[in-house]
Amino acid sequence: MTALESGMSSGNRELGRVFEKELQREFQLAFERLLQEQRAEASGQRLEMLHRDLTGTRKLLEVAVWPALKSLQGIVLEKELVTSNGVKAYIDAFYTPLWFALEANGYVSHVETITRERYSFEQMKIRSIGGKRFVYLPFSWDELDKRPDACLRSFYEQLGQYGVNKRVEFMQLSVYEREVLRLLVSSPEAVLIQEIREVLQVCKPTCRKLLVQLHQKGLIRSVGGGEHRFHRFTIEEKGRELVLGR
Repeated sequence: MTALESGMSSGNRELGRVFEKELQREFQLAFERLLQEQRAEASGQRLEMLHRDLTGTRKLLEVAVWPALKSLQGIVLEKELVTSNGVKAYIDAFYTPLWFALEANGYVSHVETITRERYSFEQMKIRSIGGKRFVYLPFSWDELDKRPDACLRSFYEQLGQYGVNKRVEFMQLSVYEREVLRLLVSSPEAVLIQEIREVLQVCKPTCRKLLVQLHQKGLIRSVGGGEHRFHRFTIEEKGRELVLGR
């Protein structure tokens, strides 16, 4: 290698280090902003969880999520989940658009010293995550620390299953119908008709007509209300598959 080539190689490595440090700085700022925003909105036990040591969650997002998304938009920290027996549990990080339940599991705390009672609770929590049809994505601390590239690749593989949907059935829906489905798929909870109207910026009769059409197509279902009056809607699996391309 000539002196010129050696100098160029050294310069490229230095630029790489500078770029990596800049990405880390951007992530730290984004994470702190997200944490402060969600602490301000939280209350009760979730607020307490958000004030605990989030080193594992921070590492998970920095290693596996941030490089892929270049953003923390749509991430919910310490997502509250009511298990099948009514007990509250918390997901380390939840990616709302695709319902990814992300967990950072430390080896010692999750395997070596875990009690039988805690282990049973964790299994019930995982079943409850599955019951909500969330995609459970656990990462161990050792993986995040020693094999970050593998963790990022795994997250990319999950994202790859949710490409832009170009199927004829989806594209034959009206623009408003597609927007309703996108709104519902991004919300784990049922959405009020008023919220749908505000997003679409349409009048009440038009909104109701859209919802009836989607309901008749088996893409959404009503939650609450009576036989003729609906107040909330959630997406059916068929509608979710259309939007996410599964």
